[in-house]
Amino acid sequence: MPTTRLQDDAKEIWEQFCEELKGAGAQLIREDLPLDELDAAEGLRYLSRLLRTGLERNVEGADPAHPYLHVLCNDRIKGFGGDNPDTLYYGAALSDEYEYCLRGDFSSCSYFSVIATGQEADGSNCVTGSVDSSSLPVAQTGPVEIFIRAAATTSSGEAGAETLTTDARTQSLLVRCTFDNALDKRLEISFARVASSGEVVECRFGSTAEGLIDTARFVQTSAQHWTDRSAGMRPDFNQLPLQDPERMRAMGGDPNIFYYNTAWTLAEDESWVIHLPTIPDCTTWGFQINNLWTESLDYTQAPVHLNKSTAHYDADGSVTIVVSERDPGRPNWLRTMGHRSGTANLRLMGAREPLVANTKVVRE
Repeated sequence: MPTTRLQDDAKEIWEQFCEELKGAGAQLIREDLPLDELDAAEGLRYLSRLLRTGLERNVEGADPAHPYLHVLCNDRIKGFGGDNPDTLYYGAALSDEYEYCLRGDFSSCSYFSVIATGQEADGSNCVTGSVDSSSLPVAQTGPVEIFIRAAATTSSGEAGAETLTTDARTQSLLVRCTFDNALDKRLEISFARVASSGEVVECRFGSTAEGLIDTARFVQTSAQHWTDRSAGMRPDFNQLPLQDPERMRAMGGDPNIFYYNTAWTLAEDESWVIHLPTIPDCTTWGFQINNLWTESLDYTQAPVHLNKSTAHYDADGSVTIVVSERDPGRPNWLRTMGHRSGTANLRLMGAREPLVANTKVVRE
């Protein structure tokens, strides 16, 4: 039986999706990123996780007229590099053509931020608006409403409601909620377009086809970006340098966070010791170890991260962290879980000045 033109078009889109998705496999055979069996297994899983995130972002949640607040990261979904085990991440599509309302109870968070992001004319990323726990102190006491709209839009919210202003560059929303206590790591949050007509949303061929191709390209570009970052840190193993704040902001990083990133490598009988002699006054801070693909290690199975509340402090207020495969019998031990190399992140949130991390590798 002959096929219709629409059937042929659908088949062509699917084949293009599969072909473009296949290109992401190039990250598994990089000469500058040698893999052992564990790295290779996690690399395959990593690409599948990026695919799941890409579908949520570009197919299920791509329409800013009918927004869908989706989970960007949790203990299984790893949407971007160095996901913080203490943080819940959410994303949604935005447009300055519409007004939105984000409702949430952030009172159990040690820190949160709501950031609108977009692209400049040259394709570079930018932040087009933001609010956070320091600019919205009322959020510490209970539920709040944050209206997200273009400057010229008339708000439907109550007078005095918090507003995050967007502009023509705006494309997406990023919500970060950080918890010092793992037992508090849950959030009541909702997101909707204001004055939505309530019309039925149909699945349309054109937008679905575009979303599939965008997903394949997202997997390719995200995998390449973060593996480039991982490989680029390898010449200086086991350091913990401060990242350029302006560069991190341009990548979508929170402007209230100092970021420290590195690659690490250890033999089975070695330990990586990180000493933080002074931690500036801050909202909170956190350190974590990741695999080669910049995913946090499985924090549901072993100690792989700590923060301002969970860390043990020395008598002088300093903190000493030990990263190794075997338990050294010391406080602040983080387990490498069979990995011989990977990456690591330290975040300092709400501080006026950065800290200095002293590092060394010792043999047991």
